[in-house]
Amino acid sequence: MKTGLILLITLWITGTALGENCHIRVRVSNFPPQYFQGENGNWEGLSVELSRILLKEADCTVSFHDMPWARGLLSMKHGDIDMMTNLSVTEERKQYMVYVGPQRDESMMLAVHKSSNYQIESLDDLKKIPGIIAIQNDGYYGRDFDEKMKTDPEFRKVFQKTSYTTKYGVQISRERLVAFIMDRYDLAYKIKTDPTYQDVKIYPNFFIHKNWIYFGFSKKSVSPKWLRQIQQAYERVKTQGMFEKVLQRYQ
Repeated sequence: MKTGLILLITLWITGTALGENCHIRVRVSNFPPQYFQGENGNWEGLSVELSRILLKEADCTVSFHDMPWARGLLSMKHGDIDMMTNLSVTEERKQYMVYVGPQRDESMMLAVHKSSNYQIESLDDLKKIPGIIAIQNDGYYGRDFDEKMKTDPEFRKVFQKTSYTTKYGVQISRERLVAFIMDRYDLAYKIKTDPTYQDVKIYPNFFIHKNWIYFGFSKKSVSPKWLRQIQQAYERVKTQGMFEKVLQRYQ
């Protein structure tokens, strides 16, 4: 009788633990093709689809929260949101988040006016462009780029950090910018679908930075148990090729 009671209690405790709800709050912004709101008001886009696939496999529900990139990073530190996407690995971010992935490849490229004829073969050549180049505040453009920003004043003064990237096409057309840096997926999509990018082209055969980018989860708000479950879900999704099917549609 006592053994049966212990067994029942054990099963109840185990069932309760397994039944704990996993709800993940994901940072998004209006930045097609990664994130945008459809006609019904629901969030859509490349990163949204990948996030939904991963979290569904992990048996987690999801909600999306619109905020700028820099605020998202700060919210991850404090546990006010649980997840961000499109993250490069940095030592500073490792202090407050756990990486799962990679999510996909990232190639940071230079966007210029379609009439321009610059000759760019290295980061140093960016100093020769006559005007301002926009970069995202708290964006990551690779170790070499970061080093030059820290050590080369002439290189550093070429760049203007911005919180919002939605007006880059207009600024290029009005010659307020000579160039900006953006991921190739995002840039190709905007040139194809956004009329304000009609004067923009991708500078060919020159990469500011190429690397893998990851999903990130807040150490402050996501328990080790759910982090393990999400990591296991990622491995299953990757093996099944579910991410690749989504990426092929956006390519």
